[in-house]
Amino acid sequence: MNEERKILEYKIPLDYAKMMETLTSMVDRYPFLSFSYLGETIMGRGIPILTLGTGDRALLFVGAQRAREWITSMILLRWLNEACELYAANGKIFRYHIGYLLSTRRIIIVPMLNPDGVEYHLHGVSEGNVLYDRVRSMNQGSDDFSSWQANARGVDLSYNYGVGFSAQKEKEKREGIFGGAPIGFSGESSESEPEVGALCNYLRYHRDIRAVFDLQTTAEMIRYDSHGRTAPRSESMAESLSSFSGYALAKREESEEFATLSDFCIVEKNLPAFTIYCGGGEASLPQNEVFYLYARLRKMLFLSLTLI
Repeated sequence: MNEERKILEYKIPLDYAKMMETLTSMVDRYPFLSFSYLGETIMGRGIPILTLGTGDRALLFVGAQRAREWITSMILLRWLNEACELYAANGKIFRYHIGYLLSTRRIIIVPMLNPDGVEYHLHGVSEGNVLYDRVRSMNQGSDDFSSWQANARGVDLSYNYGVGFSAQKEKEKREGIFGGAPIGFSGESSESEPEVGALCNYLRYHRDIRAVFDLQTTAEMIRYDSHGRTAPRSESMAESLSSFSGYALAKREESEEFATLSDFCIVEKNLPAFTIYCGGGEASLPQNEVFYLYARLRKMLFLSLTLI
């Protein structure tokens, strides 16, 4: 029970150290949970990736591409813990035994793609950081990193993907963004950041991934297209996800985001990809709202296993 409380703690912000402590506890507790690293960040932090199940069809879930959205990491770990508890007890979700589902499917979770940025957001930048002067300059000389969304060198990972990258650069010019910044700068080239490069290469190599879910926090909606283009079955899948979560479906307008994970998956991989905006309008929600968000999302997350 003490171990469970540690895993389910909502009141402490989930920084990198707390996440790794939680993952270590989960792997010790659930020997069937596979743990490895997707790659390393600019600052040398390993990017954890966890796998539950043994099947030949996989779902990939990604949290905290943006630094302020570490709550998505907490939601994914809470769900993974519940799935592990059910798996250990051979419990059911809906009318299915989870053991059966996970003998034909796998859950793959990257809980925190941007741990360097999360560290900046929660703890600021120390003078010992080799990028200290550069990063503070990007942050207008301020030590307040509460609005920081980018990675360690000021690249917004959400816009560092190749599909639509040139359109994103044009958008940045219109908005006056010409270099590293707390939010909105897509980098000098697509996949320039090791976090995004590692994720894209993982998706290219693992052809058994059948759908990708990118959890973010603002608004309450689900996007499933890339500027009007969709992958096979994605619309029907999105309708099911919407009905179980109560989140509205929304297509991306031409003037909005480019070079996102969903764009990459849909256009390059022809793979259903869903951006789940699970917050209430703020990029960083109070911790006491995490339980409410999880209660609203858990049925949808479990439902996803039945859609592939």
